[in-house]
Amino acid sequence: MRIFRLTSLLGLVVIFPLVSSAFTQPILELQAGTFYPERALQNQLDESFQFLQGVIPDNPYTIVSETHPPTIQEQTALEAAGYAIYGYLPDYSYVVRREPGKKETSAQLSFIASEIPFAPAFKVQPKLLDMPKSGWFDLVVLLFDGDAMKEVVEFLQSHEALVASTVYHGRLAYLTVTVQTDDFHGWLREAAFYPEIQWIEEKLDYTLCNDNTQWVVQSGLHNFKTTPYYDHGIIGIGTTVASIDTGCDADMCYFFDPTQGMPNDTLNPAQRKIVAYIDEHGTDDWDGGGHGTHTSCTIAGDNFAHPLKHDPGDGIALGAKLIIQDYGVGYDLSIPADMYQAFTDVYAKGARIHSDSWGSPGSGGVYDALSIGVDAFVWDH
Repeated sequence: MRIFRLTSLLGLVVIFPLVSSAFTQPILELQAGTFYPERALQNQLDESFQFLQGVIPDNPYTIVSETHPPTIQEQTALEAAGYAIYGYLPDYSYVVRREPGKKETSAQLSFIASEIPFAPAFKVQPKLLDMPKSGWFDLVVLLFDGDAMKEVVEFLQSHEALVASTVYHGRLAYLTVTVQTDDFHGWLREAAFYPEIQWIEEKLDYTLCNDNTQWVVQSGLHNFKTTPYYDHGIIGIGTTVASIDTGCDADMCYFFDPTQGMPNDTLNPAQRKIVAYIDEHGTDDWDGGGHGTHTSCTIAGDNFAHPLKHDPGDGIALGAKLIIQDYGVGYDLSIPADMYQAFTDVYAKGARIHSDSWGSPGSGGVYDALSIGVDAFVWDH
């Protein structure tokens, strides 16, 4: 089932076919536009992408397309022919790498309609083209394969990039970099022509957001202020929820355990509410901004004056327990570059639900590196 492990490879609008319909010719739906692989690429590129025209020398990555929804049998046949599948692209296409020594070509597979090189123009987020020509640029650079991490780091460092962090979990691999250049388009072209670089996007800033309530998530607006889950005794007992936010005031009545005292990073299932508190930045301020306390209480706050009984300020799953991942610096939030590892840490402590009341208004809802990390973890677990 590797086809869906990294559910898409970036330069794309993530729309998976829900209806088993077929096309008369293969189609690629990417952020850079809609492309027909059987036609010349240079005639389809928007004017803003023309500087990315060209062929990557010795490019091992190609896109093979079908005209109908792929089947497991076809995926198996493609792999047997010597193609390593690196991901899915809408519509009905795979990003692949041909294994050395394999003689069979995609043309010999009746279900493959076309095979084209993975072009430089497919690698660059369109919004980057509207940025200034010179200055400092914070970017995320994704790789096709984590085995190439060292060589990509060396390439970027030799091309005006300061590598801030690296994330590597098998084929989920990306870097955050800061680039200072007087020719940003020139830099993008050089990076896009590097074979092992898959995608380049803007590194986003994330802001806090949360506006859920108990009754909305239980009954919605059509059954005003009813709580059917509570009516059936479903209050979250036996569940552990982890959350990344600005921290939590653990001595507040909705979290504090007068018997166990304040929590720490060692898992303590005896705590009535916060079974582990991980201060990721070591600020020791618990919650300098207040947002994390608010969201934690929304998730599972329970006033110790009336344990496991609904009070006006209690959270949605008042019987659940919490693991707090404090990534706050005052009111600001400095999230981890490696969400996969952040999830892994609390999964090992028993969390099976993760809540994150933050995001980036500037993302436009695109499927980015952080999204891929989240999907990869969920798939792996």
